[in-house]
Amino acid sequence: MPDPSNVAQEILKVTENLPKFHRNPEGELTSYGISAKTLEFFCSLLEPGMKTLETGAGYSTVGFAISGTEHTSISLKEEEGVLIRHYCRENRLRDDFRHLWGSSDELIQSPDIPKTLDFILIDGAHRFPYALSLIHI
Repeated sequence: MPDPSNVAQEILKVTENLPKFHRNPEGELTSYGISAKTLEFFCSLLEPGMKTLETGAGYSTVGFAISGTEHTSISLKEEEGVLIRHYCRENRLRDDFRHLWGSSDELIQSPDIPKTLDFILIDGAHRFPYALSLIHI
């Protein structure tokens, strides 16, 4: 079980280091990370062992890993999952999350996603009205 003070320290480290997990239109590595306050808030709601899902990937994925959840992320690019996993390994964080790449509206029915979920984070271009495709979960 992660120590809450360690979780807070690791979250702070992520938001200070600003790792780059995404590519901008020019192909350069960049960050489209969520804010430190958002990351801190949703991680405060998590408990180890929770089954979690996010549409999107980035600092939030690291937050789920730090919090000890059984996590699945869905994003359009495989590279994002690779970069996040590399960051976690470099920083001695859990890296056993599942990363699925492709369109979330297609992958949401993947057998790799638990049928029962405790927490879902809808991020990025998965906002309304796109999130309506997820309501059938």
